[in-house]
Amino acid sequence: MPAKYLPHREIEFAVNVGFLTKKMWREFFAEGGLRWQQMLWRQLRTEGYFKARPDWPDLYLPNPTHPFVKERATHLARAPLREALLKHCGIKPAAKEKRPKKLSTLRPVDISSTGS
Repeated sequence: MPAKYLPHREIEFAVNVGFLTKKMWREFFAEGGLRWQQMLWRQLRTEGYFKARPDWPDLYLPNPTHPFVKERATHLARAPLREALLKHCGIKPAAKEKRPKKLSTLRPVDISSTGS
C-alpha cells in the first residue's frame, strides 16, 4: 500500500480561498495517472480533510476540526461564500427536489337548485 498522502498544498489553497472542488483539484494539484488521482481524491474526502456541503455537492470546505488542517491552517476563511463567486467558478447548487404542483381543489357546484 502506498504511503499516506498529506495534502499540504490543497489545504493551504482551500483555507485561503475558502473551498476546493474536484475540478480545481484536478487542474492544479492532481498528479499521476487517473487511477492514482481517483484514489487520492477519495482519500481527501474519506480521511476528513474536507467536508462536503449538502446544498452545493461539488463544494468541499476545509474541515477545521481535523488535526492536520488545524496544523497547516493558521487561519480559516471566515467570510461567507458568495454565490456569485461559486457560479463564476462553475459550481452549481444541488438540484432542488421537484414537487408536483398541487391541483386546485374544485368544489362541485349544485346546479339543480336555482335561486328562483
